[in-house]
Amino acid sequence: MKLVNKHIDKHGAGHVTLRPEDDEDMWHLYNLIQVGDSVRAPAIRRVQTVSSTGSTESHRVRLNLTLQVGRVDFSSWAAPAPSSSESAAADQTGSSAPPPTSAALHISGRVTSENPHVKLGAFHTLDVEANRDVRIEKADGWDSIAIARVEEAVVPGRGAEVAAVVCGEGAAAFCLLSQHMTLVTNRINVPIPRKSAASGASQHEKGMTKFYVTLYESFIRHIPYANMGLRAIVIASPGWVRDGVLTYLLEEAARRGDKPLQRALKEKVVKVHVSSPHVHSLVEVLKSPEIVSQLKETKFAREGIVLDKFFKMLGSDEMRAWYGPDHVCLAADRGAIGTLLISDDLFRSSIPATRKRYVEVVEAVQQKGGEVVIFSSMHESGQQLNQLTGVAAILTFPLDIEVVEAEEREAAEEAKITVTIQDERLAIGRVSDPPSQNACPMFRRAITTSTWATTTRVMPKHARDHSTSLISPQKRSRIAHAAFRPNKVATAEAAAAVDADLPLLKLENALKDSLDNPTKGESIVYWMRMGDLRVSDNRALSLASKQATKDGIPLIVIFTLSPQDYVAHDRSARRIDFTLRNLSKIKITLADLHIPLHTIIHAPRRTLPSRIMALLTDFGCTSLYANIEYEVDELRRDIKICQLSRNQGVKPTFVHNKCIVEPGVILTKERRSYAVYSPYQRNWLTVLNGNIPYYLENCPKPQANSKYIYESKKFAPLFDTPIPDAIEGFELEESDSRRMREVWPAGEDVAAEVRDRFLTTKARSSQLGAVSPLAEGAETTTKLSRILKYDKERDRADRDTTSRLSAYLSAGVLSVRACVRASMLLLKTDKVDGGRTSGIGRWVQELAWRDFYTCVLVGFPRVSMGRPFLEKFSAVVWEDHQAPEDSTPAAGQSHRDGEVLQKWKEGRTGVPIVDATMRCIKEMGWVHNRMRMITAMFLTKDLMIDWRVGERYFMEQLIDGDLASNNGGWQWSASTGVDPCPYFRIFNPYTQSLKADPTGDFIRHWVPELRKLKGPDLHNPSTSAAKKLGYPGPIVKHGESRERALRRFKNPGEQ
Repeated sequence: MKLVNKHIDKHGAGHVTLRPEDDEDMWHLYNLIQVGDSVRAPAIRRVQTVSSTGSTESHRVRLNLTLQVGRVDFSSWAAPAPSSSESAAADQTGSSAPPPTSAALHISGRVTSENPHVKLGAFHTLDVEANRDVRIEKADGWDSIAIARVEEAVVPGRGAEVAAVVCGEGAAAFCLLSQHMTLVTNRINVPIPRKSAASGASQHEKGMTKFYVTLYESFIRHIPYANMGLRAIVIASPGWVRDGVLTYLLEEAARRGDKPLQRALKEKVVKVHVSSPHVHSLVEVLKSPEIVSQLKETKFAREGIVLDKFFKMLGSDEMRAWYGPDHVCLAADRGAIGTLLISDDLFRSSIPATRKRYVEVVEAVQQKGGEVVIFSSMHESGQQLNQLTGVAAILTFPLDIEVVEAEEREAAEEAKITVTIQDERLAIGRVSDPPSQNACPMFRRAITTSTWATTTRVMPKHARDHSTSLISPQKRSRIAHAAFRPNKVATAEAAAAVDADLPLLKLENALKDSLDNPTKGESIVYWMRMGDLRVSDNRALSLASKQATKDGIPLIVIFTLSPQDYVAHDRSARRIDFTLRNLSKIKITLADLHIPLHTIIHAPRRTLPSRIMALLTDFGCTSLYANIEYEVDELRRDIKICQLSRNQGVKPTFVHNKCIVEPGVILTKERRSYAVYSPYQRNWLTVLNGNIPYYLENCPKPQANSKYIYESKKFAPLFDTPIPDAIEGFELEESDSRRMREVWPAGEDVAAEVRDRFLTTKARSSQLGAVSPLAEGAETTTKLSRILKYDKERDRADRDTTSRLSAYLSAGVLSVRACVRASMLLLKTDKVDGGRTSGIGRWVQELAWRDFYTCVLVGFPRVSMGRPFLEKFSAVVWEDHQAPEDSTPAAGQSHRDGEVLQKWKEGRTGVPIVDATMRCIKEMGWVHNRMRMITAMFLTKDLMIDWRVGERYFMEQLIDGDLASNNGGWQWSASTGVDPCPYFRIFNPYTQSLKADPTGDFIRHWVPELRKLKGPDLHNPSTSAAKKLGYPGPIVKHGESRERALRRFKNPGEQ
């Protein structure tokens, strides 16, 4: 970058003119220019002129425009490879041109300077060009970070310092690393046949030869090996592939007589072992001793070293490793930061106060003599730091975060709950709960949207544990399985491999490769899934009906019942029963439209794709429609469907329907899924309000088939396909079946009425217990409805403050889009309220949590494989939750629960709020969200029982089970997930009880033994009172169990 001129006074006012010369300069400008700044740069406009004869001519005019910046966009990509003639020329000269990469910077805003060709105030987008001057005047003045960026940008001699080829058998990525950027310049993928006894060896060798040839050609085009500034060429791979690659490159360079390449390969190549043949392995490359020794003084190597030091300290000396804006600011205030790690993303905030906050932190650290490392978000290390909120610190001395926060609270004189119990045995200290916006995301959502539970595992699946009386002992025996064991969790390597090759992206690619124009068939088939049990506002069904109408052929709806899937995914018998009852309603609705609903029971889950294709053949179908399910196994099943479809002449169409904003739309600037909710939700709301007609589309209902379908020998019998009353192994006891029909009635009309009552009626305590959400006695109101008071009362369990829609949303009986549309109708607005200061806004935020956790499942599929999102906690020591092997399982159980786990499941822990919660789950198949949070943290922190045990139990009991929500909530409580509750913030169940059940009605209803107690005694009865009432004493002491949890989480692997 060339500094043309610089005029900045001591107060930071003034301007700087810069001339960008390469891609990295564009990146510097992207980091310098903020919304609100004034930018002047060359532009090209097409203008029209009228000649003397009256004819109009159009031509391009180059001019200088000054804009007030409204938006700045940066993009980089690999440009097309050179032609064969260009490649041949390169071979003859023995040189290598710079890699064909390109970066683009687009600045949009309003024109603020007079110009004969552009009106003042007109909107324009500047496409910044290399070697053209750009004048920048900062709206809020030039701070120290911006000035430092300019000084760094104009240092001569920059450029790519490291080239890397990250490869495996048949695949390679070519990367260039400069001080601030990591550019993937090219990727290749060559199919390599496996070796086999018959002819695989020779085919394998031919495939590898083709791979080497392709890699060589890409190498000489995309790696500037002859550049003097290139300090190293890394060839990284798992196994032996890197050796074969280097050998081939040397031999081929010698054969072609390319001496510069031979010299570069001998002098600059460093071979590095990595665990995965993907670009994210660059972090391992930069930490390798071979690279550190050569590049230790470079910026990107320093980033990798410092980040590695931080992660090691986080595991060994956590009081010296802090992260998150609030905590890092606290550490800076105390002068405790030795090294500040901060992402350049944070300085690009469009909010001046936010940027100023981070600038002040940087300056404070520097004034105290600390080191500041500003990470480039274009480097892999910067992307990892962004997963930790973008800011972290290594402290010069340890600080206890709880002590610091307590001091801050006292200094600010913030009122916190202090509970004083008259009996000295029960002095409950002050408890600081996490801010409500950080409260277990999934759990809150569980009340209002699709919640916790539904699991699709890639790993060998642990057992279903039927420890309740919901299923008869005789029926239970048919589905007994081995007990859960830690070795049923996927290895870290296997989980990382799935994360690196996302199943949803593979499905999208498979769909792109499917047939474009299939021949017209005899029918169109819509494949209904467990998450879209409705006829209205159903995208795939609507599209299928539209195609059937266009082709003049009948629409057929199919539904597959797969018992092996239900076992593998821990489906509850209640969820299966709810599914079947809703299917019966759907069958009637579709029959009125002359559309058959055909159900099949298919046991072997692995052969389900083949069974579906056979059905399509029977129906003469060449177009299949379905909504996407985001669990790993389901995505792999649909990928298989795509593969089979092409050979069979069928076009599959799988569409997004579960979320309001589908996965893949809201990503970080590094094109990754968000791991923190707050920035995700802000973007979610912006995206949603920016295109409401699309995201809140009310999809048309299917059109009726022709009545001639009843004359078809092929299709008429489908109307007689019965909906089974139950699935073997998932039958409910008759009493529980009756209760579920009362508490969770089926049907779209019911779901809509439950929603409307939430919008228009007051909360009431009479709804405690197993009663219908449509019970009589609801009082209609326009100002005090549950949704309007949701921001203040959502955490109360002593009355029905929440919507009770979770079962209907989880099963797709009600569209989540319909919920948001209803909230807009109530507000009489054309924008979605997603703020925290209103009841409607809070409820919409809960719906956003549902989308967020689905995106986490898609972007980090390892969470569905039994892995913690935060791998550092994979070594935490959990208590043994199983009984001795020589013991006999309790009545009705398929395996042995230890005494402590059994008491938690049965609601006999001696902690009233926990016991009330567990009894409610056992009776209703549902419980208030706040209660889920309390009991989950009690299991994982007070009892120190593996979160996966609780996750599975909820799946087996809840009627509203959803994998993304259930997993997210349990990992939040266990402090192992995305945006988690920090491990040192452990709920005090007694204090939580006073807050969530202030009247005590929830406990009195579900723990009737204690109904005579009042006040604090109800929430924590004395030993004598409990014994007198026949209630057990607490199985653990909260203070002691808390210390145990802190010790084990602070030092994973230690007792």
